[in-house]
Amino acid sequence: MGTFTQQSVTHQNYTASQIDIHWKAKADGSVDPIVLNDATFAGVYMKYLMYATTVPGPSLFPSDNYDITISNSAGTDVMGGTLANRDAVAHEHAYPASGGAQILEPLTIAITGNSVNGAEGTIQLLFSPLPVSISGANTLFLQGNVGILNSSPSVALDVTGTIASSAINTTGVISAAETITEATHATQRLIRSELTLTPATDIAATSNGSFAGIRGAVTLSSGKSISDGYIYGVQGKAVLDGATLAVGSDHICGLYGQLSATSATFTSGHIAAVIGSIQGVPTSSNVDLFYGESVTGNVINAMFKAICKSDFVFDLESNVHTQMGTAGAATTAAGWLKIKVEGVTRYINLWSTAP
Repeated sequence: MGTFTQQSVTHQNYTASQIDIHWKAKADGSVDPIVLNDATFAGVYMKYLMYATTVPGPSLFPSDNYDITISNSAGTDVMGGTLANRDAVAHEHAYPASGGAQILEPLTIAITGNSVNGAEGTIQLLFSPLPVSISGANTLFLQGNVGILNSSPSVALDVTGTIASSAINTTGVISAAETITEATHATQRLIRSELTLTPATDIAATSNGSFAGIRGAVTLSSGKSISDGYIYGVQGKAVLDGATLAVGSDHICGLYGQLSATSATFTSGHIAAVIGSIQGVPTSSNVDLFYGESVTGNVINAMFKAICKSDFVFDLESNVHTQMGTAGAATTAAGWLKIKVEGVTRYINLWSTAP
């Protein structure tokens, strides 16, 4: 037997439907089939089943690896078997194996593999009025204001859209949001993109190309201008207002660059955890290779801090310019920089006259 709850989830200019199906097993552990149609849920027909979440309990939990199917009149599971072997305790998510299934006829939900008397749980189903935009198993799913992209490397995916004019558009063409409430949680990446290069021996990017796990780019068209606001190719931001940070030697940052190269061999190229490159800019005192600021709030420890094994503190080249030199001696001390070396405060003289 089952009871039902239906609610709307708003995503930009359309409304999706989330249906919660609460089921309970009989004394022998079996569960009566549940029929899904417009007589049961208003407005299900013609929509697309995009996403399912299984929630065991909360009082009596089912047998581990119980199964759920959502079948059409031909007996085909529209989820493609992705709701098999459900965990007895954990919340689990699943997507249709071959894309969002449009509801054109009644569907039957069958729960099998349970032997617990009175076991219960909830099946949360999300239906979208939007059609699947990419065919086959490479499907764009939409869940409320969350975009979930499921792809294979053999298929080129192109997801485009038009962002409506507004003061701040927080959803974007593809948007993802999640809230974590547990005191202890496993590693979580809201959006994960990985590219693995496994050539037989060597690989080369053609025509000065590149390989990137994620690429961000913003283009301001030639002849156009911007008079206010910010342009970021990629933005990283950590919002910590009012929080307490106590992570020992771990890191907290707005943007993190990491390079791992154990047992690697380096023979040429520029290799670094973070690289900045400026190309084709006009001469301007407003342009810097690296810029940072901390102009509000309290005093911070340092503008730059590094802990590393290196031959040099700085390795600088003038690039045929006059900002540095190796001959002669500067004169007339006219200032100083306060630095810290091995935890000890020191001062570097500044000179007002070049050699």
